[in-house]
Amino acid sequence: MPNAFLVKIDNNRVILDEHESVHLKVMRARPGERLLGLDGRGTLVDFVLEELGDNRSIGRIARIRRCSRDPYHVSLRVASTKWKRLRLVLEKSTELGVDSIVVFQSEYSTAKRTENSQGKCERVVREAVKQSVNPFLPEVRWMDSLQLEPSENDVFLFLDISGTPLKSFSEKISRSSRISIFVGSEGGFSRNERELLSVSAIPVSIGSRILRVETAVIVALSLVNSFLNRF
Repeated sequence: MPNAFLVKIDNNRVILDEHESVHLKVMRARPGERLLGLDGRGTLVDFVLEELGDNRSIGRIARIRRCSRDPYHVSLRVASTKWKRLRLVLEKSTELGVDSIVVFQSEYSTAKRTENSQGKCERVVREAVKQSVNPFLPEVRWMDSLQLEPSENDVFLFLDISGTPLKSFSEKISRSSRISIFVGSEGGFSRNERELLSVSAIPVSIGSRILRVETAVIVALSLVNSFLNRF
């Protein structure tokens, strides 16, 4: 069950859409009950439920809190993989506070993008934000191939078991405003992808063991969060 609800703030009221109204009913919420909402852009609200409907619900704001972003932007760039694993990647990276997620079609990807892929990913991220009470909803994008878009303050890292230990770059990461972490498919990166990454990205290792994609994402993001004092 969610610990918070995604809401739209309208003056001193919050509006909950059909999806959130269903969750209210599942939780057996009743008018007069005090609940927690978030708008996905850094605002948390305590609200009192006034109307519970099928298509939308309404609450009265009792308290509002603005959360400021830290100066960093952490982006996860992960190769498309089987939905069971990709779902975990999306869920756990959102819980760990990643700012954006790009799913790209790798040359070694076994799972292909479908017309429902974007919507499925957004729903998982939405639920993870509510569960973890993350005030910021990450952006989710799909790309047809691996792409790099470097700028002056970017640090690009790609996971490679033979790379330099990630902790060796803790100071470099903490001095950067934008950090992108590239994670390949179960088969790693192709030769062409490695050549592309080698232009701007640093190969980094998170240990000597071969990890599943979802495990590698959790470890890498946790380490970066510790370097940035995000915990």
